[in-house]
Amino acid sequence: MSATSSTIRLRRLNMDNSWEIHWGGEHILLDPWLIGPEIDGFKQFNMQWLSQPAVALDQIAEPNRILISQPYSDHCHELTLHEMPSSVHIEGVDRAIKRLTKQGFSSVGAIGDFDESLTVTVMRPYKAKPPLYEALVISWNNDYIFYAPHGFGLHPSQMEAFRGKTCRLLITTFTDFRLPFFLGGVINPGADAALKLAQQLGAEYVTNTHDDAKPGKGLVLKLAKVEYPNWDMIVFSPPQKRLVAENYDWMEI
Repeated sequence: MSATSSTIRLRRLNMDNSWEIHWGGEHILLDPWLIGPEIDGFKQFNMQWLSQPAVALDQIAEPNRILISQPYSDHCHELTLHEMPSSVHIEGVDRAIKRLTKQGFSSVGAIGDFDESLTVTVMRPYKAKPPLYEALVISWNNDYIFYAPHGFGLHPSQMEAFRGKTCRLLITTFTDFRLPFFLGGVINPGADAALKLAQQLGAEYVTNTHDDAKPGKGLVLKLAKVEYPNWDMIVFSPPQKRLVAENYDWMEI
């Protein structure tokens, strides 16, 4: 593990929604999906592939923690997790841990169970109506990263948790992805919601995630209405700055 530093060093691991972060002396992976397809339920319902190959497993140093933000297979990707060293702690939201425990994974725990220098907490939607898409807050001292791969509707009452703290980075989707109400309705809320969240948090930097136009098959893609971000039309309000992550290069903030 590197020396403790306030510098956040990060890179994409795929062009959709997997990240590698070095911060505060820790090395963490967020929602790693590096090999194979995503299958939700069964292939005829939803099967998707990454549009580009991910970073190779042998090009990733062993992390000390893996964080899983959602129970769905594009976040909680068992095939990838099986390839990780068994000594690595996996922590996730409750539904993800239930899924992994059923699959026989060991060294798993709830978000925050393996906190070291970084503190990780779960933000749950104020109105808990399914489908539930949670956010993770990764904190070091009074700075934090807000990770909301499906966006997040931050209620004013939830803002108290961030008083006196600095949002160094918001990682969130800018895609508008909708399904019929009986399949979940709004899955990703789009660019306007992302910009609103950035303003609420006063984020210094914003980078997009979960915006890959993935090839696939099944009922979900047949019924989905999707609007991907048009960056020429998206305007960030100061002090927010866009952190452009269009490849697998390392970035520092």
